[in-house]
Amino acid sequence: MSHDHTFVSGEVLTAANINDLTSGRVAYVAVTADQTGITTATVDLTSLTATFTAIASRYYRVTGSYGQLTGTAGATNRFNLIVANGSNTQLALSIGPVIAAGGVGMGNTVTYVVAPGAGSVTYKLRAITDTGTMTMNASASSPAFILVEDIGSS
Repeated sequence: MSHDHTFVSGEVLTAANINDLTSGRVAYVAVTADQTGITTATVDLTSLTATFTAIASRYYRVTGSYGQLTGTAGATNRFNLIVANGSNTQLALSIGPVIAAGGVGMGNTVTYVVAPGAGSVTYKLRAITDTGTMTMNASASSPAFILVEDIGSS
């Protein structure tokens, strides 16, 4: 509900009040397979794209995450996780852990909040390393994912 209203006993709950509530998950995609060969060229993370129909005057939170990385070649690497729109415009960036070749590191999460307007909207996860080559590890017990949530009226 809006933060600008405190309900009192006997007040009528209206459709406008209900429309202020969050509706939660609107899109979720998870992958359970590793993605290899991620380098200094920005790439889409395979199958981590969410398309949904946005409603005008709503805020949406886009969250992307993966569980583990492996450095596969080159010097010490930093794996950067990106939220982008369908045109590959970078909207949010989370700088991840530094991993040496042959090393393993913990995952990372990136979050972006937007009120995109009404219509079909696409968000996706992309990645890039500072140097070298990395593998994003994903499994059934630790999937990589993109989640879009309706978090309320704008």
